[in-house]
Amino acid sequence: MHPAIALQGEIYTALVNSTDLISNLGGAFIYDDVPDGQKPPYVLFGPAIYSNWTTSTEGGTEHAISLDIWSSENGRKQVLEIATHIEAALNALPQSISGHHLINFDHQNLEVRRDGASRYFHGILNCRAVTEPE
Repeated sequence: MHPAIALQGEIYTALVNSTDLISNLGGAFIYDDVPDGQKPPYVLFGPAIYSNWTTSTEGGTEHAISLDIWSSENGRKQVLEIATHIEAALNALPQSISGHHLINFDHQNLEVRRDGASRYFHGILNCRAVTEPE
């Protein structure tokens, strides 16, 4: 299994198991592809970059992952609350993920803005991970 698939599966599991996050979203609205007609709030797996992280002794993959947070509420409050719940849930990712070791996982930054077309508030939570094969 590609390490990106394994990592996304673990991230998804951590997020849907976060009662605080699911409560804030009003349900398990966490998607890889948003269903037609879905209204915010929800979390979407956004752009990702997977890079070779092989060393002289170990194979590895660096993952630059974005989680898009969408809110229809006025202001940034809901986006920031959802991001806080996501960060807490991801702090508990397991070290072993479907044939790979999770070497590290960090939250890099959070960007929050109003989307010009929809007028919804949009947060982009950027994360970085490194995995190695077991």
